[in-house]
Amino acid sequence: MTSAPALADAATLAMLRTCVHCGICLPQCPTYRVLGEEMDSPRGRLYLMRAVAEGRLELTDTVTRHLDLCLGCRACETACPAGVRFGVLLETARADVARRPQPRRRRWLTALLLATFPERLPAPPDANERAVLDRLAESSRRAYRAFVWENELVLNPSVTAVILLGALLIALMVARPTGLLGKARVEIA
Repeated sequence: MTSAPALADAATLAMLRTCVHCGICLPQCPTYRVLGEEMDSPRGRLYLMRAVAEGRLELTDTVTRHLDLCLGCRACETACPAGVRFGVLLETARADVARRPQPRRRRWLTALLLATFPERLPAPPDANERAVLDRLAESSRRAYRAFVWENELVLNPSVTAVILLGALLIALMVARPTGLLGKARVEIA
């Protein structure tokens, strides 16, 4: 039986070292464009993965958060002149995270989300829905930047409630068979 590759494997470490840190991937990354944080860019995530693989950094919740923010769209791969296979590396890092014991709260939240949305793929939003989502994303980005200080997220309960309410609204928009404006959405089979 073969196990999934780990970040510390020699082949994975060699793939991590192919990055020349040129930064051409940065404008291609949607999370970097929205958040503007180096660790939320492909180059920053590669730095984190390499540090974990070389044993210079533990796979902490902060590292996991930066990896989890990646959409996995692989837009960085098409822009990379060195040919870094970011998608493969991200999947390997996420497999390492999955092998790590998870706190009960995270296990509960994961089970709840999977039970609520088992196999549903949302239709792409239309222009009006996209405008609403863009405004929501801008508000979330402002809230994120306002309450992040030296990579430590400090939230008071009322701000947490507002952020959770926003996430719930997005989840409901995705789960509804009609869009925000009551128009029928295309169902993906």
